Amino acid sequence: MSFKNLQVGDCIVNISLLPEDENDVEVVPCSVPHEAEVYATSPSVAADKDSVRAFCMDNYKAYIGVDWNDSKLSMMRAWNGAKSTTAVQCLVYDENVMVTSSYKGSKA
Repeated sequence: MSFKNLQVGDCIVNISLLPEDENDVEVVPCSVPHEAEVYATSPSVAADKDSVRAFCMDNYKAYIGVDWNDSKLSMMRAWNGAKSTTAVQCLVYDENVMVTSSYKGSKA
């Protein structure tokens, strides 16, 4: 599945093993071993690094249950900064750790 089609709650196998230019990811049920999960999306955020980062950080606590600064997890942002606004997908993961449940409400 393409990054641009990801939805909140989608769980993704081995996100940390993808090459930087990889656009397709494998989405699986969260009960299947996976590394990452989409926790926020937006069709339109200002297409600059600071705005995208702020959007993802602002939505982290509501989904995970703790502030990103207090979390042991990593965050990844998928976006295309070619225009003035961009669609954004925010993902949470624990690098190289496979889980079989959702990160939602995990307070990890």
